[in-house]
Order: sequence, then C-alpha cells, then structure tokens
Amino acid sequence: MTFGKLPLLQVAKKNRKKFVELLQKSREVTAKTSYEKAGKLLGSSPAWEAMDDATRRQCYDIFVDQLKIQAGTKEDAVEEDEDAKKKKKEGKTTKKRKQDEEEEEPPKKTKKKKEEPSKDEEETTKKKPKKK
Repeated sequence: MTFGKLPLLQVAKKNRKKFVELLQKSREVTAKTSYEKAGKLLGSSPAWEAMDDATRRQCYDIFVDQLKIQAGTKEDAVEEDEDAKKKKKEGKTTKKRKQDEEEEEPPKKTKKKKEEPSKDEEETTKKKPKKK
C-alpha cells in the first residue's frame, strides 16, 4: 500500500527519523524526563503526532537509554532493566519454589545418643563380683 508516492514503510521510517530529530533538538528532554512529561512538552509537534503511541514510546525509550549511557548513568539503565527482569521472573520463581517445597522430603530423624552412665552406675558395674 502507498501513501502518496511513498510506500507506507518508507513513510513510517521518515516519521521515526523526524521524531528522533525532534527529541535530539529538544533541550527539555533529558535522561530523567518521563514519557508523559515529554508528551506535554512536545505533543503538539507534527513529528510527535505523526507516530502511533506504541512506536513513539519505543523510540522514546531507546533515545532516553542512549542519553543515560552518554551521561554516564549506564548503571541506572542497567538497574531498571534488571528490576523489570526480576519482576517478570518473580512470578515464575514463586511457582518453582512451591513445586520444590512440595517435592522436598521431610527431614530425617536423627538417632538419639545413648546417655553415658552416671557415676553411681559406673561404680555399681565395677563392684559386681565376677563369677568363678
């Protein structure tokens, strides 16, 4: 399908490029700017409006991640990724733990140690006469 003389894929590609250029030129958008705040700042721009929300959000997240890396806050970006993975993994881990707990055998009983004879008992056993 075409839009004017350009195929839709080319139009989408040009829209993404214009959107990224808008982000790059904007001084208000930093590594700490939320998507919602960026929408308030740049939402009236034709480059912002030309994209669907999912694609725009994806491009925005990539752009902000790059800003974080450039600003030396790569650790922040990595921590956010790890937090997201942990949250996703927690659901799976909980199920696995429950299965492991169900399969776990009850603890084995330990044998009681024989009590050592008291001093009175020792003396009694020593004093018993031997049979001849």
